[in-house]
Amino acid sequence: MLGNVARSRAGLVPVTVSRTNSGLTFTGTAANGTLTVVSMFSRFDSAGHHTAVLSMHDGPHDLDTAQFYGVCDSTLKRL
Repeated sequence: MLGNVARSRAGLVPVTVSRTNSGLTFTGTAANGTLTVVSMFSRFDSAGHHTAVLSMHDGPHDLDTAQFYGVCDSTLKRL
């Protein structure tokens, strides 16, 4: 499945969505080479949100990397 994410500072980012045994993975590479990966896990936390991880890797110079842990919601009861 392919889609797009809202505009970023790098412009429109095409996204590939993959289903895994543990949930969904969204992968996109911006025009400037920055790789962004979002993993949305099928398990829920105590408040009923999906656990999620956002990872970003700077493409041109590989100087900036970041990883954020959090939660997200979906309209799906299960992934």
